[in-house]
Amino acid sequence: MPNLNRRDFLKALGLTSGATALSACGVDTNQYSSPVEQLLPYVVKPDQIVPGTYTFFATSALRGPAAVPVTARHRDGRVTFVSANFGVAGRKPPTSPQVPSTALFELQRHYSPDRIKAPSEGGQPVAWSDAIGKVGAAVRDARAAGKKVAFLGSYLGPSIGKVVDAVTGGQTFTFEADGYAAVAQAATALFGTPRLPYYGLDKAKFVLSFGAPFLSGWGGADIEGRFATGRDPNVGNFVTRFALVAPHRDQTGAKADDFLAAKPGSEVVVARAIASALAASKGNAAIAALAGNVSIADAAAASGLDAAKIESVLKNFEAGDAV
Repeated sequence: MPNLNRRDFLKALGLTSGATALSACGVDTNQYSSPVEQLLPYVVKPDQIVPGTYTFFATSALRGPAAVPVTARHRDGRVTFVSANFGVAGRKPPTSPQVPSTALFELQRHYSPDRIKAPSEGGQPVAWSDAIGKVGAAVRDARAAGKKVAFLGSYLGPSIGKVVDAVTGGQTFTFEADGYAAVAQAATALFGTPRLPYYGLDKAKFVLSFGAPFLSGWGGADIEGRFATGRDPNVGNFVTRFALVAPHRDQTGAKADDFLAAKPGSEVVVARAIASALAASKGNAAIAALAGNVSIADAAAASGLDAAKIESVLKNFEAGDAV
């Protein structure tokens, strides 16, 4: 701790107009030096800001193609936390009010010292006007030479996406790590429509996962809250049982009641065997054809799991509602 006499201490607490308190605190003797900052009172206080006091406002946190309604806690010029937005009386938010854990990373993206703050060229910062001029000139030169212009990047919202499409002539290619293109393709193959499935984990008595990290941002904005509801014995008078088939146990798997450590890449064989057995017991020819003729013994041989463990999962599936 730096050495402070009584006068400097009171000066630091009062923050009077003539005080630049922290600069008078002496040398920082901590192992890691901290920058000296000047604390000055507001001459003209910004609207809705009271130093040291939180304010709250409704906004949204973006997660790739999804936007989660949140209530942001704001203090001294920055948002410090986001929590559930339950809407106002008589109105509800369009999604479940639970905030997924990955939405909290938006705070890091906004305030991380390593974030991109301005355009750069060759590792050196350049002015926005110069950067825009160079990009525009490069696009014009490429088109004049008969070349195509393409955009490669992450997810774009509807408005900016139309602008980029107009500039590139439709040559816009985006990829989003949190996107649901693979899920939409699977839904199309299974249900005939690319509409994303709804995972009613709050009503399922048994959940079987093949490595899906649904407690770490996968599966939609409110899937974590629905799973928490399913695990609450005071809701529905049951507790959702959770089984995981995967090579390793991640943060989501840490919540699993049953963990089946399958060999890497063998999860699909186990899934097909369980689906085939369920289809046979329910008489569902479509699912049986989709799963193929894979037996429990085949899954046990491929995954290294005991056949009895796979059969126990099958029994939990047959016992009640499951996803």
